[in-house]
Amino acid sequence: MADSSAYTPRWRSAAQAGEKVFLAETFLRDGAQAMPDSALAYLTVERKLDIIRRLCELGMPGVEVASFAHPRVLPQFADAEEILQGLPTGFDTVFRAVTPNLRGLVRAAGAGAAGRVGMIGMISCSEEYQRRNVQKTIDEGLAELEKMAAFAKAEGITLLGGAGVAFTCPYQGPIDPERVYSIVASLVEIGLSEIWVGDTFGMAPASDVFDMATQLRSRFPDVAFGLHLHNRHGLAIANVLAALDAGIRMFDTSMLGVGAGSVIPGNRTEMGNVATEEVAGLCQGLGFDPGVDVTSICRLALELSDKTGIAARSRVLNVGI
Repeated sequence: MADSSAYTPRWRSAAQAGEKVFLAETFLRDGAQAMPDSALAYLTVERKLDIIRRLCELGMPGVEVASFAHPRVLPQFADAEEILQGLPTGFDTVFRAVTPNLRGLVRAAGAGAAGRVGMIGMISCSEEYQRRNVQKTIDEGLAELEKMAAFAKAEGITLLGGAGVAFTCPYQGPIDPERVYSIVASLVEIGLSEIWVGDTFGMAPASDVFDMATQLRSRFPDVAFGLHLHNRHGLAIANVLAALDAGIRMFDTSMLGVGAGSVIPGNRTEMGNVATEEVAGLCQGLGFDPGVDVTSICRLALELSDKTGIAARSRVLNVGI
């Protein structure tokens, strides 16, 4: 019989040392892509900015505040410029926003992104999803990102990379990991040193997440990798643990577990990001420092659930703090 004590989780020594984990709250961006109209009506500019300030006061390491997709495509982000211009100052929180193209990046620059907001340029690892999402091929998307990187450098804007649909696509099936590594290599070649990899459909088993995270960190040791995890099959929190075991320390999360891509098939309101309160609780329980108090973030999430009518998807809220 094998000695079960021979394996020690790789996160254990880091957790015991209180290593920091960077959580980026995406309630107001990825979350807003999957909210009912009633919830979006509640989220005025003033209320969005109040939520951002309160997250900063709670010590949330990162907050994704808006998308610079065209307002005709995603009207819930028509206020993106106002949000950037109204962001609070004096906090250590890192602000981010998403842009699908150079045009959106130019808009963000005009709203004062330089030196204040990191911009994420997105690419899909699925050719079919890429076409449906931005009406471009992957090669065309990479060419657009190259232009964005040049513009961002000239404007003093930090550009981050997002590689979505890195595990499974409902339109074309499993994604070859080598395809993902090739796309990441292209992002590195154009100068991106922080890249967020997404299980956009929440279908990846923990073994796949561990293997890919391990390979990414080995092949690209100078890149900081984060994970963007969804919870369609209830696997997200297990995938966080697998990623921690592989050395990942950055995660996108969303209060109430709300969030989905804009061209997800089926009911997008049921997709769900991994919940901030669950990831913070997991990390705190293991001995990591998630940067935010679990009880405090739960209270804010419950308040937002009450005011927006969005049901909590995380068990930590449904069974009580």
